[in-house]
Amino acid sequence: MTDKQPCCTAGNGRLTNKLTQVNHMALDTGVTCWLMVSAILVMLMTPGVGFFYGGLVRKKNFISMIALSFVVLSLVSVQWILFGYSLAFGHDIGGFIGNLDHIGLNGVSADAGTGTYPPLIFMMFQLFFASVTIAIVTSAVAERIKLSSFIVFVLVWLTLVYCPIAHWAWGGGWAQQLGMIDFAGGTVVEICSGFAALALALVIKKRAGFGEYSLEPHNIPIALLGAALLWLAGFVSPLVAILIGAVAGILCYSMMLLRIRKMCDESLDAWAIHGMGGVWGTLATGIFAAAAVCGFSGLIEGNIHQFTANVVGAFATMIYAFVMTFVIGIIIDRTMGLRVTEDEEYVGLDICQHGERA
Repeated sequence: MTDKQPCCTAGNGRLTNKLTQVNHMALDTGVTCWLMVSAILVMLMTPGVGFFYGGLVRKKNFISMIALSFVVLSLVSVQWILFGYSLAFGHDIGGFIGNLDHIGLNGVSADAGTGTYPPLIFMMFQLFFASVTIAIVTSAVAERIKLSSFIVFVLVWLTLVYCPIAHWAWGGGWAQQLGMIDFAGGTVVEICSGFAALALALVIKKRAGFGEYSLEPHNIPIALLGAALLWLAGFVSPLVAILIGAVAGILCYSMMLLRIRKMCDESLDAWAIHGMGGVWGTLATGIFAAAAVCGFSGLIEGNIHQFTANVVGAFATMIYAFVMTFVIGIIIDRTMGLRVTEDEEYVGLDICQHGERA
């Protein structure tokens, strides 16, 4: 780890920009072990999304939804190692993006270096956050996306949307410099993926039969299993977390009903749940962050700047993710085509795209 890389401490790493004053530190086996365990837990969120979404679609598209999550995990692993990690966590360029110092993981060592844990482990930890973010976006294209077009979308979207936003909030970019705090991706993962999903759904348009007949989920227990793998929060006390969760439940359910009334087929509600839930979570962190819990104080404790920083970060992410995803989606749709044919959609993606049955 170079002396300008963010230091991960706990949870999703309360990422900081503190510069070390030493040239070498001994490996902290406790911190390293916890970071490795955390990376594994975050990795499980990607197949968790696959099961969650897979249970919510019709049986003929079950394999497709799970396969999209595994395709994501594979593609992100390659992109992140080649240049994605460097764009997100390389030395800052104008507050917007990292440089290419770490291309091909150059300088990302398995030794402790100037930190107390190997930067290689931190790289893996962040790789899995990138993976689950794009996996959430598959909500927008459920039951109608061409696999080839999806592969191209993933690689372009990661590079032009996720990497800059991750750098803003976690890699030393303008939002982190402003003071925004984001535990486990309320902004980087949730707002980014939710509003990207909304934009992509508007591009790819509705599923055949949407609004005409019921498109019922085929396996709710599988969906609940997936949801259970996606559950965690931080920066606030347990009682405040309950309050935030209660408001989030009402807000997200209301946004889901609004989406249905507007006849928008953002199929599995990434926008209503992840996007709007992420907006509320980011704002709530700026309101309720408690110094006694995390060392950061929010609006309730008199820190107006913390709330303002989170508001600015949330809305900048919302606008950037939506606009850029819409543009990327339009370009791919007009060149390769985003969705399968009507006949293929009728048969189901499990057969026409994967040659398998659930």
